[in-house]
Amino acid sequence: MDVDLYEPIPAAPERLFPRTVTGGFVILDDYGAFPGNNRTIEQHFTRRAETVSKLPCSQAIALVEKRRDNHA
Repeated sequence: MDVDLYEPIPAAPERLFPRTVTGGFVILDDYGAFPGNNRTIEQHFTRRAETVSKLPCSQAIALVEKRRDNHA
């Protein structure tokens, strides 16, 4: 999921993450480049008890692993 544009960010995780299989990953491109966008992403996944993890080999890539089936 590309997170450099703010407008689609609130809706994208709501539509994408429920379709992700348990154990699957959502890759976040440009994560870390836009602080306001990062807060929106973090708030979404924190509500679902999921963690955003920045990749150590990149300055602007992160991922979220779907650890359990939680549509709430």
